[in-house]
Order: sequence, then C-alpha cells, then structure tokens
Amino acid sequence: MKSLEELCLTLISRNIGDFSSRLGPHLSTKHKEMILERLSWHGLFSQQLLPIISYQLFSSSLQRINLTDSEQINDSTLELLGVSHCQPVSFTLHKCPLVTNKGIELLSKLSFFIKMEYLKLSKLKGLEGSEGFQRVGSKSVKQLVLTGCSGLRDKGLIDIIKRCTSVCELDLSENHKLTDESIINVSQTLGGNLREISCNELSNLTNASTMALATYCHCVVKANFEGCVKLDGSGLIQMAENCLLEELNISFCYKLQPLTVDTLVSTLNAKGPLKSIDLMAISFGDFTVEFISSCHSLSHLFTAGVSMNDNDFDTLCRSLGSTLKQLDISGCPLLTDSSCTSIAQQLQKIEFIGMRNMKDISGSSLMELFQNQSRADNIKYVAFSGSKDIDVQVIESIARNCHNIETLLLAGLKGITDDVAFLLSDNCPQLTHCSLRNCSLTDIGVSRLAVHCKKLVMLALAGIHQLTDLSIHALANNCPYLDEIHLSGCALITKQALAFLSDTVICSLWINHNVPNAPPGLLMAKDLDTGKYQRVDN
Repeated sequence: MKSLEELCLTLISRNIGDFSSRLGPHLSTKHKEMILERLSWHGLFSQQLLPIISYQLFSSSLQRINLTDSEQINDSTLELLGVSHCQPVSFTLHKCPLVTNKGIELLSKLSFFIKMEYLKLSKLKGLEGSEGFQRVGSKSVKQLVLTGCSGLRDKGLIDIIKRCTSVCELDLSENHKLTDESIINVSQTLGGNLREISCNELSNLTNASTMALATYCHCVVKANFEGCVKLDGSGLIQMAENCLLEELNISFCYKLQPLTVDTLVSTLNAKGPLKSIDLMAISFGDFTVEFISSCHSLSHLFTAGVSMNDNDFDTLCRSLGSTLKQLDISGCPLLTDSSCTSIAQQLQKIEFIGMRNMKDISGSSLMELFQNQSRADNIKYVAFSGSKDIDVQVIESIARNCHNIETLLLAGLKGITDDVAFLLSDNCPQLTHCSLRNCSLTDIGVSRLAVHCKKLVMLALAGIHQLTDLSIHALANNCPYLDEIHLSGCALITKQALAFLSDTVICSLWINHNVPNAPPGLLMAKDLDTGKYQRVDN
C-alpha cells in the first residue's frame, strides 16, 4: 500500500487546480520535485493547468527535475520552467514528443544548464537536426545521457561536448545517425576525464572510433559497444592495451574474429583486473575459454548464444568459482544438464543466473544450490524463460528458499500454477520483476502475489486467458510502484480496469494489452468495508 507521504503527494497532484492559496511555502523543494514527476507521469500537464503548475511549483529552488513520458510537456512548459530562474543540478527529459529545438534553446538562453551535473535527454522525437543541441550543456556536467534521439547528428553532439568538457560518464546508445566523427571529437575533447562510455547500437561506428578512444581516453574503465557491427577488433585491442578497462561489452559485434577475441581477452587480463565482460553471440577462439579462466577478478560473464560445450563451461566454473557473481549462458546450444551441475558445485558466490531458451535442460542439479540456504539467500536474479523442460521442483525450491530474489523470469515453463505464486508470495518479499507468461495461473494466484509482493515493478502475464479484472484490482490496491505490465491475450481483462490501474500506481504505467474487448458501461466503486475498488456494474 502507499505510504502516507505518497497518498498526500497523489492528492495534491490530482487536485493541483483546486488549490486557491499558494502551495509553495508549505512544500519542501523535494516534494515539489516529486509532484512534478507525478504530474508528468499521469498526464496532468495540460495547457489549462500549466499556469497553475507554474505558479504553485516552479521555483528557483528546484534542484532535481524529472519530466518523463508525457505527451503534454512542450516548449511552453520548458519556457515557464526556465523563467522560474531555477538552475538544477539534475535534469531528465525523456519521451516528451512535443518538445522541439525551440524549447531546448529557450532553456539554454535562461542559464538553466549552468549548474547541471547530471543531464539526460532521451527519446525526444521532436528535436530535428542538430540545432536543438547547440546551446545545451555546462562545464559542470559529469554525467551526460543522450539516448534514442533520432534527430541527434554528429554536429549536435559535438556542440554539446564542447560545452560539457568535464563529462566522466557518457551514454550515446541508440543514436543511429552518429558516426566516427562524433566519437573522435568526444575522445579529443574529453580526453582523460572520460571514465565510462556506452555506444550501444551505434551501427555506423568503425575502428576509427575505438582507436580514438585508445589514443586520447586512457582513463576509461567501462566501455559498451553492444551491437556495433562494424567493429573488427583492432581498435578494441588498442583500448585494452592503453586504457584501464575493467568492464567491456562487445556482444553482437559479429565482425570480430575468434583470433581477435582471444587476443582481446588475453590483453585485457594482462593489463589489469578484468571484472566484467559481455560476449553474447560472439565466436570463441581456440584459447578464449583458457584466457577467460585466467581472469581471476571476473565477477560478471555473459556468453549467451556462444557455442561452448560442457567441458569448456566446467573449466570456466572451476577457475572463476570464487569470484563469479553474474552469469548468462542463455541459448548456448551445446550445453546440457552437466552445466547446471557445474554452476551448483563450483560457483559459490553466484547471484545472477541467466538460462533462457535452453533445450532439453531440466536444471535438477541446481537444487543443490537453491536448497543451501546461505547460498540461496545470495540469489537475486534467475531467468529460465523459454527453457520449457525446467523441472517445476527447481522453481518451487527457488520460490521457497531464495528470500532476496528480485527478478524471476519463467515465461512458458510447464507446471507453473498458483502453487508457485503462493510460494513466491510467502517467501519472496523483495520481488520486483516477474514474468509468468503462458503459465497456468488464476486470479487467486496473481492476487496473492500482488498482496504480498508489494515492490513489483514489472509483471508479465500475457497469454493467461483465464485472468480477469480481479487480478488487476489486486495489483491496483497493493502494488503502487508497478510501471510495466504485459497482458496481451488476456481477453477477460478490460480497458477500464487497466485505466484504473494506471491512475492508481505512482509511476507512468506501460501497458501491453492487445485485446480491445472491454464491455460498455463498466462501473467501479470503493467498498467502504474493505477500502478496495470493485466492479459494481454486474
């Protein structure tokens, strides 16, 4: 249930237009910022309310502003925010399609960015070309996130970086129009300040980018090049030699040759303590397993989709057993139940297990791990989705013993019934992400899960045809932090119930429900005895 503080903030947010007196003197800066978040999440930034919101909440004291997932926030909103003379240290503008170049430029002219330390501009489809980014930034910015902005081109990024020369952490993921020109300029401008860079899905990048990073940015400790399909590895090897890399993601870099992978891993290990490496869908060389096994500080290893056999995997587990905490071997076609034995017997500190889409694997030998209470208490993430032959007793053991588990993904598994939901509700209060797609649950199981797992953030129930609005009402009454729900194929769940859920939760709720079957005239009311909302039209 919501705390008293949350209830008060919700009340103010939903009734902001009804306050006749000035709210400012009665609200702390923190609460003003929280109310602004809720207004954007729940579609309450209408043009009719904007003058009132500006009067009641916009002030020079605002420090952390988060405007997310709103189709109402526009250039006028940003202009009023800038006119308040606030100079926040943190600003997030995410998925606001009506924001254009003009709005960003207005903020720049009003000295809005002058004290900024954290800046996130992401998925802003209204920004065209590079003009909207020319005046953005400040030398105080340390963390810069520019992701999924379809209009961001090289010139726009270069203009920002020239104004943000102190950036330590840079995320440029999913900006598909960026080229080597951007990364070369980033490298030359930021130099030794840059410690972390993420270039996910920048398909235009070549070795020129990684060579520039190797030449100018020797302090980089974390680099992410997932999906950079043009990299052939020579620049990555130079980064391994010249930088302080401790974490590297080169998943889905299909152009990397096995010999290059061997050289890269060997160089990383020789240079310093490698802590994390992602090699999903990468072809291993003759000595890759041997070189990874020599990385005695490795705590994170993702090798999903790699053609690795049981002997190789057992070698890895024996060598890394005392350090490895996160492991993903999803979709590795050559692994059998023997790999589960290696995990259970060798990986003493394991917290994260990814084994999705594994054929003919029962996982029975993992019982040794999940029934050891001290080891089970370390488990926070388990993903078995698509591994249809996983023994239901393994799942029950997880639900019974892994009291600190936060993510459990079981989509499509056989034998998952309300009994598993009951065990989860009784033993896993920390559960935040749960996928039970196409499992055999009923409203009783989902409702019990909702009542006891109040921290749920993501819930996937798609394909469970017998679920009704009763499950949705249980979630609305008990899970205030839910922000993502998957219900496609749940034909008995109505749009009205989902609208109620969306209005009830604190955050902006993303709903995937592709069955437009809501009956007309549906009516809900609050039961004065229980305090819960129920359908009353029938």
